[in-house]
Amino acid sequence: MKKIPILTTIILWCLCSMLSAQTVHTGPNDWAGGFSYARDNNTKIPLDTRFNVDFDAKNLYITVECKGPGMDQLRKQPPGKNMQWPGGDSIEIFLDPGRTCGKYFQLAVGANGAKYDSRSKKVWKDLYTASVKMFDDKWTVRVTIPFDSPGMQKPHIGDRWGFNICRNVKTGGDYFSTWAKVGANFHNPAKFGTLIIGSKADAQRGMQKKNMEDMVLLEHDLQKRGLYSNFEKQIKNLKQNGFTQLDLRDIREEAAVDEMLEKIK
Repeated sequence: MKKIPILTTIILWCLCSMLSAQTVHTGPNDWAGGFSYARDNNTKIPLDTRFNVDFDAKNLYITVECKGPGMDQLRKQPPGKNMQWPGGDSIEIFLDPGRTCGKYFQLAVGANGAKYDSRSKKVWKDLYTASVKMFDDKWTVRVTIPFDSPGMQKPHIGDRWGFNICRNVKTGGDYFSTWAKVGANFHNPAKFGTLIIGSKADAQRGMQKKNMEDMVLLEHDLQKRGLYSNFEKQIKNLKQNGFTQLDLRDIREEAAVDEMLEKIK
């Protein structure tokens, strides 16, 4: 497979970040909603839908609450089969750990309890669980995904993952809907929403810590390459006024150009 140049990778990562309009934090009380029709992301669906994401040392937990009519019909559905696409009402989960905009996987759970995993191998079907419950005016599903299952990674506070939840309605309607504005094609990782690990305050502190650690690594790298003096004043200003990963990226790109020009001389 042909390798993608590092600059191209950085550009794709930036575009991916800029295109994600919807953001949600993990936490027991952080619920998100606002689902729209897949073919018209500007129009909200008439059925209330919301979700919550939380985690502990071993698992990611995603709870989805789907309100709407037709609960009697949903209760009468025969149990679904695992690893077969749930044909009736269902939810879909898209996860891109690390927000790569390329490597992601899809899970689906039907109101009838059926589980589907786009990673396809049947041995993986038991690596995550889905608990479906029926109420008078809604059905809910709680999905538990271990961090050591294929495609996952153990997160750190402040990490950002590509993420989306979709709801497919067949009872009391007939349409597909999505939380992130991905359009009619759900397999559009550049437009996935962003799942931020930790509460807003915790994530901000975690990101600041990561930025400082990456700054130290960058400074050591520049010193090793004999380029530190080119950026010393700029780095000092960033440390005084605050900086983001994009600021660090800019310095890395400038350093690569400076190094190239030195070789040409």
